[in-house]
Amino acid sequence: MKIKVKYKEKYLTLGYVSITKNTIVVWYTPQAIVGSLVAGNMLDLDLHATYPMNGDFHYSYKFMNSDDNLDYDKKIYHDRIVIVKYLNGEFVDKIRSERDGSDFLEHMVPDTMCDPLDNPEFNMFVYPQGAISMVKKNLSMITEESKPKDSDIILKVDGLEDSILNFGFSIYNKSREKLYQHGEVKRILCFENVYVEAFLRVVKTPG
Repeated sequence: MKIKVKYKEKYLTLGYVSITKNTIVVWYTPQAIVGSLVAGNMLDLDLHATYPMNGDFHYSYKFMNSDDNLDYDKKIYHDRIVIVKYLNGEFVDKIRSERDGSDFLEHMVPDTMCDPLDNPEFNMFVYPQGAISMVKKNLSMITEESKPKDSDIILKVDGLEDSILNFGFSIYNKSREKLYQHGEVKRILCFENVYVEAFLRVVKTPG
């Protein structure tokens, strides 16, 4: 399931979800990452969130650090931060530290262990809501020509230039109703008891 915008018959993927037998992973594409989540020294950034069956949810930031020219694999968990450094694919160092609130990325991850993936008790907004403005620079990135699948969410933005879109994913028990009633919303049932829901909507129009 992917979240896409369509403009002049072309597409841009904002995020997508992958579901295996024991894990849910959500990726946000670089164009969709909120600027406040990216430091100036992060190059070639890969951002994804992993929710394993045991509930040890974490975010992974993989990037090249322009300060030291090393590749970083940084994972933020509910109780710890783990950073592994590489140079040309070879291991350099591993640093593990406790969370103390000093890292600006910590607010993305709950500070307690999540429920087991196959039976979350409450609504769980463990994936952040992204936002993207349909300014000229971002419209120019809408270049994908491959046709979307039926499971994808599509929002046509012709005529919505300079508007702001809000999008994201959530996980919750199947006994719950859809969380979002406005905009484009789709959900997938997995693990017999869990919905993964994706949404995309306009939150601000020009003027």
